[in-house]
Amino acid sequence: MIRVLQWRIGLSGDGVTRSVLNACRELPAEEFENVYITGEQDTGACARLIGGDARVLSLPVSPLFHPLRFRRAADLLLEAADCDILHFNASYFLTTYLLRAAKRRGMRVVLHAHSSEVDIVRPVKRRIFRLLHRLNRRRAVRCADVLLTCSDAAAAWIFGRESGRAIFWPNAVDTGHFAYRPDTRREVRAAEKWDGQLVIGMVGRFAYPKNHAFALNVLEALRRQNPDTLLVFAGTGELEETIRWEADRRGLGQAVRFLGLREDVDRLMQGMDALLMPSRFEGLPLTLIEAQCAGLPCLVSRAVTEEAAVTDLVIRLPLGDPESWAQRLYESAPRNQRRDRSGDVAAAGFERRTRTEETEKLYRRLAEERNGGNN
Repeated sequence: MIRVLQWRIGLSGDGVTRSVLNACRELPAEEFENVYITGEQDTGACARLIGGDARVLSLPVSPLFHPLRFRRAADLLLEAADCDILHFNASYFLTTYLLRAAKRRGMRVVLHAHSSEVDIVRPVKRRIFRLLHRLNRRRAVRCADVLLTCSDAAAAWIFGRESGRAIFWPNAVDTGHFAYRPDTRREVRAAEKWDGQLVIGMVGRFAYPKNHAFALNVLEALRRQNPDTLLVFAGTGELEETIRWEADRRGLGQAVRFLGLREDVDRLMQGMDALLMPSRFEGLPLTLIEAQCAGLPCLVSRAVTEEAAVTDLVIRLPLGDPESWAQRLYESAPRNQRRDRSGDVAAAGFERRTRTEETEKLYRRLAEERNGGNN
């Protein structure tokens, strides 16, 4: 049995959690066991999110504010996990202790880049975290046996000068699950009471990188051309109440729907007319890959990594002028000849089965190296 320690998952439905779970769920259980680290206190809720008999270990201690407690907790966690490989899914580094402790135990370390910036709202805290990340990343890379990345931008951010060593590792998607289905579209639009409206969707955490406030600007401009436009938000997060308040302040309450954290995003995408992604930065957004499977026109900022634009459905625009975004939506969404594009996405390398096979090969190789080194 090859045991892999996965850093880390959460309950917010964030992209890293979804990427980790998509990559792990199809690994053959008779050969691989994934042990998950979370920062949440409620490991039971995380285990239910994963499903099956998942082992979830909590590491809720801040390495920044309680470094000694973090080290003790990390050592205890590694001992309890008893794994062969640490697959460290990184957005930024505040410490490298877990990586170094894993290496001391003889574990192989996979360092996997998932983001291209710090996703912190407050500017001062963001600058501090950015500085700490840059101070730590060289030491982090030295701990790694393999570097993986979802995009060039993420590799540059996480690995710095060593980004050229990184292997492109597309985020895994069950492409068939998101394939366009006309019958489902009719069902969803009737159930959600979307018939007769131009429905623009935004899927993701209410967090600084996603830029939900700009989506409200686009909605205002678009409703001047099409008053029957509806903007739907799927997700939760720390900025949700702020966006709710802002929508009400602008008199957009009836034109915005907050759907919360949904497990049926594949169905919701069937009912949408376009996807909006005005992100300030991204690693490689799974949502954009999924929306292309569903044949949705996708308007995204130029900060969204080019590797995610695998079909001609993606329109990349600079942030700044919401009127130009509204015009492109007004022109493209109603005229889109909707069809299933999941085959195109699979051919680009994002099919989950393909990623699973590659992950199996990688883990087997690293486990063999570790066992050979211990003989």
